[in-house]
Amino acid sequence: MKHKLIFWLIFIAVTLLSWIDNQYFTEGLALQQTNLSRQIGHIVVLILIVPIGYIGWKAYPEKWPRYTWLYSYLFILVLIGSAGLIQLKTNYFTTSFLDMISSIRQFFCSPMPYFIIYMLDRVANRTQHSS
Repeated sequence: MKHKLIFWLIFIAVTLLSWIDNQYFTEGLALQQTNLSRQIGHIVVLILIVPIGYIGWKAYPEKWPRYTWLYSYLFILVLIGSAGLIQLKTNYFTTSFLDMISSIRQFFCSPMPYFIIYMLDRVANRTQHSS
């Protein structure tokens, strides 16, 4: 039962971080920031979401959700970080590619990955128990 409480508290924390990212670095105050400071804000929020979500999955009885969470976020951090550094140094990427990277970041800065992993675990558990 403890893991359910931790799950929902972490879900709320990830949702709050998502809201902060959206309010302060995508909308509203983003208009008053430089591009670089806004991008750094996005990355900081994404980096904060990784260990917070991992804490929630560490308390969960199944192990695969925590590893799925960790490895997918590490991959996304490397992808976004690499694209950002290449763009900063060479200005190589097109606007459409950068929009795609932004969409990926927005997805991973939302509570959706956390909830999707939870739903996948629920489906897997129901399938195992019905067999």
